[in-house]
Amino acid sequence: MFIPLHSFGSTRAARRRAQLRVRSQPALTAPRRLVRATVRSLMSEPSYEDEPDVSINIHQKKDGGYGITCTQKERGSIIASIVTVVEPGSEAEKAGVLIGDRLISVRDLDGKLPLHSPGVAIVMTQENFSPTLAWVRLAKHCQFCFLAQSQAFS
Repeated sequence: MFIPLHSFGSTRAARRRAQLRVRSQPALTAPRRLVRATVRSLMSEPSYEDEPDVSINIHQKKDGGYGITCTQKERGSIIASIVTVVEPGSEAEKAGVLIGDRLISVRDLDGKLPLHSPGVAIVMTQENFSPTLAWVRLAKHCQFCFLAQSQAFS
């Protein structure tokens, strides 16, 4: 059973309730564990022990783009892809993505990109930031995973 995150409201508490409800459904927890284990094994410093705060599947808009803009920001030794713009009315805004959230991974849901590993979630790093965003612009249907602003540099 699919439960859209935006049906729980846009507050952090509402997003957390949505995650807890989804986690309590046995049919959905096994694949999430596999994805979490795969993503965890691919990530380098820092490691993420929890699932993303927000994970959205969206289609590219007719005029291009997904309704969010990210830039790399540095705090201490951590360089992160941080959301700097969320377009009003976009699917990202409806799902609860906020300015300051950290983009941690992207995946082409059509399974065509990136060419070296089609359909695989790519964890955002300083080294792959520009190439990853380049293929995301070519994709038509992507999954974006975010950490909340409060956890962006943890």
